[in-house]
Amino acid sequence: YMDFDYPFFLPETRYPPPGTTFCADIGSIAVKVMDTTSGIPYDGLCMCVDANHYNCSSNRSDGYCWQPSLDTEFVYTDSIFYIKWDYFTSFDDEDSITACLHKAVDYVQNDYADSEVCGPHWFDTTDVQQCWTFIKDCIGPRAYLIFPEIGDTTACDSIVIGFIDYSGVDTMLVKMSITGIFPYPQVNTSPDFNASADGDTAYFIGTLGEGNINMRLMQVRDNAGNIATTTSFPIWSIYVDKSAPVASSPLPPDGSTSGSSTPSISIAISDDYTAPDPNSMEIEVDGVHYSYPHPALSWDGSRLTFSPSAAGISFSDGDTVNVCLNSACDIVPADRCGPNCLTTPFCWSFTIDQGGPNAELISPPESIYTACADQNIVLHIWDQSGVNPQ
Repeated sequence: YMDFDYPFFLPETRYPPPGTTFCADIGSIAVKVMDTTSGIPYDGLCMCVDANHYNCSSNRSDGYCWQPSLDTEFVYTDSIFYIKWDYFTSFDDEDSITACLHKAVDYVQNDYADSEVCGPHWFDTTDVQQCWTFIKDCIGPRAYLIFPEIGDTTACDSIVIGFIDYSGVDTMLVKMSITGIFPYPQVNTSPDFNASADGDTAYFIGTLGEGNINMRLMQVRDNAGNIATTTSFPIWSIYVDKSAPVASSPLPPDGSTSGSSTPSISIAISDDYTAPDPNSMEIEVDGVHYSYPHPALSWDGSRLTFSPSAAGISFSDGDTVNVCLNSACDIVPADRCGPNCLTTPFCWSFTIDQGGPNAELISPPESIYTACADQNIVLHIWDQSGVNPQ
């Protein structure tokens, strides 16, 4: 007998078809392999599989080979070589599976040395279609928070979510809950909630409230039809602070007087959501700017205090001291749309008063004699700090 033919396979018979996605038991992994002359002997066919828990060997005689007396899971009948699906017990619920026809040889040899009969013939091992990939996908998409990160403090009005799924995500049906946002944003209905063209991210760009914000995906479906709902996703929490620190309670108070030439000057600075950053603070005293840290400035966590003596200055009686808090920001990071800072200076003034009240005789005139037993005496008494009548 003369056999010059080589075994071959039909790419269109590969099953499951390349690029398809499935979840249920598909029966087998199969391909049609033939030899038109001498045929294919036992152990003449091998297939291998690459997946999360399976690997193809570089040895083409390794793999899942047709050996009916040894294993009935690997079958060759009616020119179809297949491996029963239930043989594979370790495919993940989501797995990319590549099946390869690893070996196909004909009968040429039949116990004779290769050099005597010039065989066997191998199928074309360079054919790129000998391997094909399909997807097993039985679970819904997973998601993770890209921006901001879980637990972050932010001043941004944006949220970015990433998705993981072998089949890709049907982003039009992504729905989530966000504290203070009603109705719940859904990509195909909310103008503030959109998705990338490739479906791997969704992003909310709207208006977030301040304080603790909780968010949770409520519905995500992949392109294979697997749906993940609320219980599949964790609650993510972030903290939103879009407000600048607030200055209040200046000392000495605005419009007041001080009897000291070096009075302690301070201002309360608070932030409702995070904390003021002392390194952002600048105070101006009579036109001179002092930025923290400075020997004349101290910060106790609630008040910024200026010490004139530490600055080497003193005021005189009658001076009006003008003070402005020009700068104060919070600790929201720059890559989270911060910091939030004062937009206008907080200014006040006070007067130095180190002398007593002044008096002037109004009636009767000074240095005159009077004979009135009950003479009324009228004095004008004044002081820049006011007069205590008692």
